[in-house]
Amino acid sequence: MSECTLPPEGWACTRDAGHDGPCAAKPRTYAEAFDQAEEKIMHKVAEEIWRKDAARIETECKRKMSSLGKLQWTLKSLTADIKQLRFSFSSAEQNQNVRLAVTHLEDALHRINLVLE
Repeated sequence: MSECTLPPEGWACTRDAGHDGPCAAKPRTYAEAFDQAEEKIMHKVAEEIWRKDAARIETECKRKMSSLGKLQWTLKSLTADIKQLRFSFSSAEQNQNVRLAVTHLEDALHRINLVLE
C-alpha cells in the first residue's frame, strides 16, 4: 500500500493513495516528516545514479559498437586478402588450410554482423 500524497506539507493522510472521498489528515510528527523528506531525497539520489549509469552504459555501448564496426571492416579485408592468396598456393594441403582460415573469418564476420544488426 502506498501513502496518500494529497495533504499539504506537514500533514499526513491516514488512508491509502487513491482513496475515495476526503483525506483523513492529521499533523505529521517530526519523525514522519523526517522519514518523508529522507525518502524524497533517496528517490532523487537513486534517479540521479540511474541517469548517470544509463549515460555511462550508452557511451560504453557506442564505443563497443564502433570497435565492432572497425573489427568487421578488418575481417572483411582479411577475408578478401586470404581468398586472393588461396590462388597462389600450389599444394592441396595449403589450399585446404586457406579455405579453413577463410571459413573461420567468415564465421567471425557473421557473428559480428548479428551483433551489429
